[in-house]
Amino acid sequence: MIFDVLVPDQFLAVAPDRGSLRADLATVLAEVADSMASPPPGTVPGLLADIHADPALLDRFDAKYLGA
Repeated sequence: MIFDVLVPDQFLAVAPDRGSLRADLATVLAEVADSMASPPPGTVPGLLADIHADPALLDRFDAKYLGA
């Protein structure tokens, strides 16, 4: 229900009926995980462009991810 409210029409069109709540939840979570396995097209290039266009953001990115 939470995913349906936060990102409507993003996941299962029909609730699964696998015979148990556990199996139904596993089906829903598998679809959510699959959809989040890779970013939408253009996300990474857009993020990199933003990082290089904003010196403060570039400094924070360098310190957090490249400094380690």
